[in-house]
Amino acid sequence: MNRKRQSATRRRKAPVGKVPTAPAPPSLPLDAATVAYLTRLAEALTELGSAQQAWTLQHERLNQDAALLEDAGWRAGAQQTMNAIVTAAANLQIAPLPERAAPIGELMQEVSGHAQAMQADYAAALLQGDAAAMRSLKNHSAKIFSCIRRAQKLVPR
Repeated sequence: MNRKRQSATRRRKAPVGKVPTAPAPPSLPLDAATVAYLTRLAEALTELGSAQQAWTLQHERLNQDAALLEDAGWRAGAQQTMNAIVTAAANLQIAPLPERAAPIGELMQEVSGHAQAMQADYAAALLQGDAAAMRSLKNHSAKIFSCIRRAQKLVPR
């Protein structure tokens, strides 16, 4: 019985190979301007996500049928979704930008730049009728996603 009491009160050791980490320092409370900025940013990111989802659907159709590059209806729909991406990305540049959110704002500027580059490459691929160049536009989407992921890590908690 004495033995059970000792084992119950022993300190547990950290598992081998794992380094104990210090708890994250507490963050400062968010001021009203930062809360307002982050709220508007979340709305704008939702808009961008919807636009990218529509673009992905257009892209998947093209992957299944390269002849769509010659289809005026598909081209119009693809152009509309591309315009929606550029507009949504531009809407990520929200003012006023609180000082605490400045690094996030810089990443949102990058997102807008990637969206504009995507639109330019889209126009060139469409002009050339090049399905392979169209498929390469996904690289821009990946860069946009990467910027957003980095920004998420910067959001004060």
